[in-house]
Amino acid sequence: MYCFNVKVSSLSFGGESAGTEPIFFSSSVEVLTVAALIERTVTEQIKQQAKPKTMAKLPEEIHRAQQAFQENHYFIIADGRQLTTLDETITLRANSEVQFIRLLPLIGG
Repeated sequence: MYCFNVKVSSLSFGGESAGTEPIFFSSSVEVLTVAALIERTVTEQIKQQAKPKTMAKLPEEIHRAQQAFQENHYFIIADGRQLTTLDETITLRANSEVQFIRLLPLIGG
């Protein structure tokens, strides 16, 4: 079974922070839905922060992230292609790259 390495970057534009540090995870599954990609990313980000309280709320955090995607609070680019729905699939490559991008309104703009 082949293992796919995935780099996930979270970027914000228009706010005070530029995003978070990239996370990396491996997957033995070649095809993921956007919903599964969001779930895996949220899980890895929470593990990286090592906050036990947040781990207890993992299902809630995953739901919130998936809901925010559906409401266009952020968008996802996977290997150069924009993903638009939770049931859409991404076929992972040897070193896939995914960007979660959030645009924030400029103050006063």
